[in-house]
Amino acid sequence: MCIYWHPPEHQLARPAAVTFGLERLEELDLATLVADRDVYIQDRGDLASFNKLSDDEIIVPGSPPFFSPITRRTEILLDAVNYDLQPRFPRYIYAFEPLLRAIEASSPGFNLFEATEMVSNASNLRKLFHIFQNRRRMVERYDLEWRRGVLFLSKWTDDPSLNSSMGHGAGFEKATCRYAESDSPLLHRSASHHRVVRYSFASLELIVQSEVDAHYCACNHTPAPAPLPTPKHPRRRSSTSPRTLKPPSLSSSPSIFAALALDDPGESPTFAASHPPTTTTLKPTVLKKLRIHRLGRDVPSHCLLEVKTHRAGMQTRGFAPEAQLYFSRRALLYTAAHRAGVFVPEGVVVDKGRDLGVWEGESQAVLGRMGAFLGLLRRRAGEMAAEGRERLSLVCESDGLGGPGVKAVLYVGQGGRLVPGDI
Repeated sequence: MCIYWHPPEHQLARPAAVTFGLERLEELDLATLVADRDVYIQDRGDLASFNKLSDDEIIVPGSPPFFSPITRRTEILLDAVNYDLQPRFPRYIYAFEPLLRAIEASSPGFNLFEATEMVSNASNLRKLFHIFQNRRRMVERYDLEWRRGVLFLSKWTDDPSLNSSMGHGAGFEKATCRYAESDSPLLHRSASHHRVVRYSFASLELIVQSEVDAHYCACNHTPAPAPLPTPKHPRRRSSTSPRTLKPPSLSSSPSIFAALALDDPGESPTFAASHPPTTTTLKPTVLKKLRIHRLGRDVPSHCLLEVKTHRAGMQTRGFAPEAQLYFSRRALLYTAAHRAGVFVPEGVVVDKGRDLGVWEGESQAVLGRMGAFLGLLRRRAGEMAAEGRERLSLVCESDGLGGPGVKAVLYVGQGGRLVPGDI
């Protein structure tokens, strides 16, 4: 009997499944790609938040659980064999319907198709960053859908390794990120909390969804977020020439980096966050085909926390939270190290806002190349949509040698649908 854990069969089968059943269209020309210059995220704004509840239900605005650091030695099982974890994650017919319905409910005056050029999530952008960084070999597939001038870029919705974990992270989050007893049973039953923000990146106007692990603060949060006003100006269409932007000032920029200080970041042993306030519950409503439960509270972005785990003494190339924090527009980070699944109470909540500003400057070469690629991808997707191909698959691959060894190929395939027909 082997004492070591082995990856499940679906993870071993993933490399062969990436291009199975796809018809190759073209390889994008990355050799002549001219990197954008002065690539900084600007004009950030919150749009919506929601919790995933079931295959046809979400909670708006929802709220994330509260983070309580461990106070004693704690042993956590491997996620792959931890049967106390979420047995099944919600799967939506249209991958971006929760995002779209949450925006409709939270920001009714916001016209996505007039103010946006691309919709994606922070995890996709993080993976693309690491592909163009090219420090390790990676193969990633994405589903694309063009709708009314907007490119929707999703993770591969049929990925056999989707929602699987090979570490202890999900188990650690379950042990430390919890709702209060006074919170709605629907929140307790929900699978995850998500935030939707908009910002300018390189030459594109983006809407980005990201999953939130928890919140950690001593704030009194208001019941629900206020709607954003209708944009006064149409969106800026990207062109073949990159925009030149000035670096944001940490003291005056409206970005998250300008206001990310808590009175106490959690490093003091006397710091104690307030008990989450009682949830305000409203009557559930039905918008289109997705049932929306109107309950939750507004938790400002500077209170949201990213929780990361890793093996002690192994700050590997894979453990790099900066890109995830950057594209999510968050800065609070808690890292927990373990030895064979045993965690000790050594971690602290750290505000990485200033560090992320430095990281952004140091990563300009990769961000510039990634920004130029997204512009090229959107142009080609728009041209193919004009020919009748509105749904595509994208496979990106890096050779891990640190040079220009990155490939991006477009395919025709039957990936998951991303946008409902009535949008």
